[in-house]
Amino acid sequence: MLTEFAVLLLIALGGTAIAWQLGIRNLWLSLPAGLMISVVLRDVLFATLNMVNLRWMSAFMFFGILALGLVVSAWQSTKGLFKNLVLSAATAILAVTSTRVIGLQGVPHGDSLWILSFARLFDINGNISYLNGHTAIKRGFSYPLLLSLGPTHEYLSGITPYIFAALCAGVIWVVRELTKGAARKRVLWVGMLLLAGTFSTVMPLRAIFYINGHTLTAVGLLIAAGASAIAIRDYELTRENLFVICLGVFTASTSRVEGIVLAALVVLSLLSQRWIRRSAILWIVGSGTFGLSIWLATYHSYIIHATHLPWIAFMAIMLGLGTLPAIKWLDWLRFRIVPVALIAMVLVFVGAEVVFRHALAKGNRALIANLLFGSGRWGIFVALIVVGVLLGRLRKLTPEHKTLLVITTSLILGSLITKMLDGGQFGHPTLGRTGWSDSLNRMWLQSFAIFLVTVLVGLVQNDRIWGNVDNSKG
Repeated sequence: MLTEFAVLLLIALGGTAIAWQLGIRNLWLSLPAGLMISVVLRDVLFATLNMVNLRWMSAFMFFGILALGLVVSAWQSTKGLFKNLVLSAATAILAVTSTRVIGLQGVPHGDSLWILSFARLFDINGNISYLNGHTAIKRGFSYPLLLSLGPTHEYLSGITPYIFAALCAGVIWVVRELTKGAARKRVLWVGMLLLAGTFSTVMPLRAIFYINGHTLTAVGLLIAAGASAIAIRDYELTRENLFVICLGVFTASTSRVEGIVLAALVVLSLLSQRWIRRSAILWIVGSGTFGLSIWLATYHSYIIHATHLPWIAFMAIMLGLGTLPAIKWLDWLRFRIVPVALIAMVLVFVGAEVVFRHALAKGNRALIANLLFGSGRWGIFVALIVVGVLLGRLRKLTPEHKTLLVITTSLILGSLITKMLDGGQFGHPTLGRTGWSDSLNRMWLQSFAIFLVTVLVGLVQNDRIWGNVDNSKG
C-alpha cells in the first residue's frame, strides 16, 4: 500500500512540476497536463529502450526524470507551483485511498483482464513479442504501461481514479476559460444541473474505477478540444495551448486505436484556420503520428509484420505522412477540411446503412436500446445533451461554441464509423450489441466530457433563456 502511495504521488507531483517548468501555470490545467506529460515520458522511454533491449531500465529512468523535475521545481518554491502540487498530491492520495484503503474496484470485464495481462507482462519484463497478432489492436499502449508501475506483482490501482480526476479538472479548466465573460450565476446554475444529470447515470460513475483506456483517451481529447476552441476564439494559438494540444493528441493516439481518428477530428477546426502557423500544424499532427508509430513499432505490429518493413522505416513513413497537412499546395483542401470531413462521414454512414442494412439492423436496435432505453446504463444523459443543445445558443454562434458543436458532431459520426470498421474488418460491419459493455457504448466515455462542455457553453451564452440577468462577471 505504501509503495503505491509513493509511486502515484511521484507521478502526480513530478508531472505537475515538469508542467510548471514547461509553462503550464493554471491550477486546473496542471493536473491533466502533468498526467499527459507522464504518459509521454513513460511511452517514449519504454518504446526507445525496448528497441535496444533495455526496457527493464525504462521504469527507473521514468521515475528518475519525474524526481528531477520535482526537485528542480521545488528549488524555485513559488506560491503558484505550491498550489498546483497540493492539488495533485491531494488527488493522488484520495485515488489510492479509494482503491487500497476503502477497496473500491471497477466492474469486472473481459477487456479489463486483457489489459491487466499486458500490465503484468510489462511489469515482469516479459517477451512482448507474444502480443503481436494475438491481441486486439484497439487495446492501447499508454494505459497498461501506467498500470504496470504498481508494486511488485500488483498493478497501480490508484491511477484509474486519478485519470478520472484529471478529466474533471480538465472540464473545470475548459469551462472557466470559455466562460470568462459570462455571469458566474449562469455558469454555476448550468454546471450544477449538468453535474447532477451526469452523475445520476451509471456510466460516468462506472468510468471512475473501470479498468480500460477510455478515460485516458477522454483526457487527451478534452484538453485538445478545449485548447482548440480557445485558440479559435482568440485567433491566436499560444505556446501553452499548442503544448497541451500536442500532449492531448499524443495521449489519445496511444491509449486507444480509434484515438488517432478522434484526435484528428478534434483538431480539424483549428488546423483549417488560415492564420495558424505551418510549424504548429507539424507539431500537432506529428504528435499523433509519432505516438501511434512508437506504439505499433513496439507491439501490435500488424503492419510491420505484413509488410516486413524495418521498424525505423515504418516510423519514418508515419512521421512523413504527418507532414502532409502542412504542405502549402494542399491548403485548398485544408481550408475546407471541416465541411469535407463532415459530409464524407455522413455519406459513409448513410451508405453503409443502405449497403449493409441487414448486417447493421441488429446493431441499430442495440444502439437505440443502449442510448435511449437504458440498456447502455446512460440513463437521462443522452436526453440531457440533446435538450441542452437545442436550448443553447444556435443563432449567431460564437467561434468557440461553433467549434465545440462541430467537434461534438464529428466525434459522434467518427465513433459510429470506427465501430463499423471495427466489426467490418471481416466483412460484417456492426454497431454493436445490447449492454453497457459493448465497445461502442463504452466509446462514448471518450467524448462525454466534450459533450457536457458544449452544452454548458451554449446554455450560458444564450441570453434569451436568462432574461435580464447581468451578463458581466459575477
